[in-house]
Amino acid sequence: MSEQENKTKQESDQNNINKDEPQLTFSAFLMGLATQTMVCLGEIPDPTTNQKAKNLPIARQTIDVLSLLEEKTKSNLTSDETTLFTEILSSLKLAYVKAIKN
Repeated sequence: MSEQENKTKQESDQNNINKDEPQLTFSAFLMGLATQTMVCLGEIPDPTTNQKAKNLPIARQTIDVLSLLEEKTKSNLTSDETTLFTEILSSLKLAYVKAIKN
């Protein structure tokens, strides 16, 4: 196989791999952080252990990071992203308050 054919095959293989991966969007990024935070709040089981466990310092840190990110991305998000961000952050803050009370 020539060098050009090999390069073309590698590019084709890489494109096929990328098609199988979920598309990373800002909304998907937010949902991933929200899910991780819910695991840390003990609201959903850790996917690796299938156990619920609280790690409130990490949950609080992630909520703080999301709050900072919300502030820094103002006016740069679509209306759907802004709505999603606001809803996620509000839900996580309420869940955190509930977790520290229990």
